[in-house]
Amino acid sequence: MGRQQALASAVRQATCLLRQSQSATLSEPVRIFVRPAGSQGPQQVAEYGGRVSLLTGLSRTAWQTLPRSPASEAHRFFSTGPAEQSALAKARQAVNSITHAPGRAAKSASKALSGSSNAVYSRLPRQAQKLITSASQPGQLQKALGLQAEAFWQAHRRKFALAACALGAYFLWKTLFGVTSIFVNLSETMAETGFLALAVALVAFLYLYLRRKWGVNADTVYRNAMYQLNTNAGVLEVMGAPLAGSDVRAYVSSGGGLRLKGLLPRFRSRRLQMIFPLRGSDRRGLVSLEAKKLHGTYRFKLLAVDVPAAAGAEQRIFLEGDQQIYARGGVMGELRDPFLRALSLKEVHEEEDEMDDAAQEAEELQAERIREAELLSRKPKSMDEGGGMYAHERAYHSARGMWQRMFAPAQAEPAAEAHQGQEAARASDQASSTANMLPGDAQQQEPEGKVASEAATNTKPPAPWGPGS
Repeated sequence: MGRQQALASAVRQATCLLRQSQSATLSEPVRIFVRPAGSQGPQQVAEYGGRVSLLTGLSRTAWQTLPRSPASEAHRFFSTGPAEQSALAKARQAVNSITHAPGRAAKSASKALSGSSNAVYSRLPRQAQKLITSASQPGQLQKALGLQAEAFWQAHRRKFALAACALGAYFLWKTLFGVTSIFVNLSETMAETGFLALAVALVAFLYLYLRRKWGVNADTVYRNAMYQLNTNAGVLEVMGAPLAGSDVRAYVSSGGGLRLKGLLPRFRSRRLQMIFPLRGSDRRGLVSLEAKKLHGTYRFKLLAVDVPAAAGAEQRIFLEGDQQIYARGGVMGELRDPFLRALSLKEVHEEEDEMDDAAQEAEELQAERIREAELLSRKPKSMDEGGGMYAHERAYHSARGMWQRMFAPAQAEPAAEAHQGQEAARASDQASSTANMLPGDAQQQEPEGKVASEAATNTKPPAPWGPGS
């Protein structure tokens, strides 16, 4: 066993000097020597007659065949003699001349074409130069293609989704209509309309299903986290049951979109980091979580609750994940500080909301007063209040006044005479009734009163004046 290991080590030392080649051979055999461990000098050597030869073939290493010879297990290998070293040097030179010939030829060709290629490259457009530069570097080419694909997908993904839904609905409609028309005899209009509506409904359902499967919903993640928290005995023991969350949540969504793995497109899995307060019957805490959407299922990479301890420090309870996941990237730390500051401003925000409501009510009252004032200002005013008239109204008013001044007195005289006769008859009737009721002295004085009343009735009132008379 020791002899075989020593010989194998010697073979590896010799073959490492012989590089890979398809045509290089050795002019003389390579001999490997070993000597006892306690010997002094190179004269105490024993030859084991090995021959090293190169085998041709792609990516083949030198192979060693050694005859069986007795040897001590304490032997160790050392370098070969001068003849073998010269043979190895010749082999190295031959192999190097063969292996480095294509490289030297390529360098000379590149030097010859460098001037012309640089001139042509400088005249190309910028996009072509970027493409050539990316093609010369495979890693850069993949990054450039991935960036272009991601930018194109982000800009036109809604258009692609709409086009895919439209094509899916059309082909589904035609398929349903064609298959059903074979077995059932329906009117063409009713069948086309009904199957079109069915196809659109199926495509919409499929779109919503895929969106729910691949998208991340913060409300769903919150409900799943609350379910795990309310079913964990350790959290319930520390904070007290039942546990209640809050609508105040801060979260960061990452991932998603299109990426290239080699030259094949792939969709990134979406992640969600969230922080929200948690209240129990005994204590309050802060929940930190990280969820990943993988094949339509939410998986929690991190679910931890920070609970204040009696000594003042916080106690962190991990339901999923550990401190390393919590601290990586610093996302939770960045979310935690502004979130706590926002929670501390809850009362300030409530007072500010009340002040805003009062200011809004005052603005509404002021606007109502302004509208009422505008309506009053638009109403027509009387002449006493300083109201005016338009030109056509003034012309009409002047014409009416002239008409009344010219023709109203002549029309008023017969009416006045008839009115005076009615008043006289009424006065005489009253006088006769009064005379029948009075004693003799009053009846003797009746003619004088009658004459006075007749004189009063015969007096004509003055004619009315003005446009309104």
